[in-house]
Amino acid sequence: MIPVSHSNKMVWAILTTIFCCLVGGIVAIIYSSKSNSLYHSALLTTDQGLQNNLLMQSEEYNRKAGTWIWVNLIFGFVAEGGLVILFWAGLLGSLALFA
Repeated sequence: MIPVSHSNKMVWAILTTIFCCLVGGIVAIIYSSKSNSLYHSALLTTDQGLQNNLLMQSEEYNRKAGTWIWVNLIFGFVAEGGLVILFWAGLLGSLALFA
């Protein structure tokens, strides 16, 4: 028996790789790819025990991919916030020199 749905996190993994953090995004892409591969292998097998095992492994890798996606998002927002603070501090410091 195949589960009704499988959440594919590949798009989010790629987007966080492009916009947030390269290293963590690559890890999320790898976990998402493993999850998708195991899910599609479960669709092709006829052995019920093997199918359940593949589906459980697929969901585990899917959770790991989701965790790395959130880590990337949080790191990206924190890094972007730090850059904005540094920009404004530099701007205000340079304006103070001319005052």
